[in-house]
Amino acid sequence: MKPSKPTTKPYTRRSENYKAEALKLADRIGYTEAARQLGLHESQLYGWRAKQSHQQTVS
Repeated sequence: MKPSKPTTKPYTRRSENYKAEALKLADRIGYTEAARQLGLHESQLYGWRAKQSHQQTVS
């Protein structure tokens, strides 16, 4: 009997526009609620925010 593979979700790549809109939503209603509504992990939103902030300071 073969051991079963754990089921994982396929990797989904989000557009920069999607990320920007998600961050606007998170600023309005909070990161926890935005993540719940969008089906994301809260840490994803925080990561996108950090990356966006870093890009703004570098440019």
